[in-house]
Parts: sequence; structure tokens; C-alpha cells
Amino acid sequence: METKPYEVSVQSGGTLEERVSQCLRDLGGIENLVPPGGTVLIKPNLVVEEDHRSGDTTNPAVVEVLIRELQRVSPREIIIGEGSATFCST
Repeated sequence: METKPYEVSVQSGGTLEERVSQCLRDLGGIENLVPPGGTVLIKPNLVVEEDHRSGDTTNPAVVEVLIRELQRVSPREIIIGEGSATFCST
């Protein structure tokens, strides 16, 4: 079984929208990542009751920007999938 390396993009400076957009471009562009009419699952890591500045969870504003970017390519469905961590009520 062949494994493929993961691709990662990290941005700093600029607005959140600019950083997310640049990350998506670095990964080949949202148009190449999501086929028209496709289904997208976002798993944002909101599993504990912590402020996103703690580094334990994703900033909800990042999820919002990502959803707006996804809507540009007209997926059939955008699903946000999440669950709580053990002994947490989120």
C-alpha cells in the first residue's frame, strides 16, 4: 500500500480571509480540491469547551471563511461533523 505525504500550508499576516484563501491556493485551489456537486465534510475540532486562543480548538471564524470559500464551487452539500471529547459536553 502506497502512502502519500500530507500537504500543509501555513500563513501569517493579512486578514483571516486572505490567509485561508492563500492556504487553499497553496493546496491546489478549492476548485481542484472539491468537485462541482460534491459533498464536503468539515471536521473543525470543537471537541472541548475551550477558547480557540488556547490552541485546543479551531477558531469558528476559520470555519465560517472556509464555508464561504466552499460555496463558491457549488458543492451539493457541506456537512460539519463534530463530537465531544471524552467527559466533555460540547
